[in-house]
Amino acid sequence: MQALLRGCNYHSHALTYSGEFMTCVHCGRPVTGECKTKQTKSGPRDYIYYRCARYTQPGHPRMRVREEEIDRQVLAIFDRMRIEDESVRDWFRAVLASQTKDSQAESLSMRAELQRQETLLVQQQDRLLNLRLADDIDQETYARKGTELRDRLASIKLQLDALDRSHDELADLASKVFELSQT
Repeated sequence: MQALLRGCNYHSHALTYSGEFMTCVHCGRPVTGECKTKQTKSGPRDYIYYRCARYTQPGHPRMRVREEEIDRQVLAIFDRMRIEDESVRDWFRAVLASQTKDSQAESLSMRAELQRQETLLVQQQDRLLNLRLADDIDQETYARKGTELRDRLASIKLQLDALDRSHDELADLASKVFELSQT
């Protein structure tokens, strides 16, 4: 709609440090990114800056940092994390792998328990329906209990989805960050 009214297009840019990855040193608020396009002799050029989400507040420093500077700072942190001793590096990899394995085992256990609860809830829904069909319970009780079971089942499914996303992503991320810091 804005493109029709103002005659311009807005594009979403992939920001490397998005998602509340950083907080402002001054106020603790999230740091946000923005892409500015500037005309140069060779054509338009995009510059990505990061700034505090609240930098317009009175007394707050109005400072923006270019993405290249943040890249440099992150690489400097990785440089300080580098482990020179190969045996210590191997030990750290082994501990990381062990922790990941333990975390995955715990996730599998949680998953099995959530699936067990899901199966029980589906069975309860079936029994509830059978009781209603046999006229053993009234419509109001059936509706109330049916809603309760549906809500509990939806909660279990959300927990299963979150579990599936989190454990694989975090384990993979930890391993990649360590390997990146050692190169």
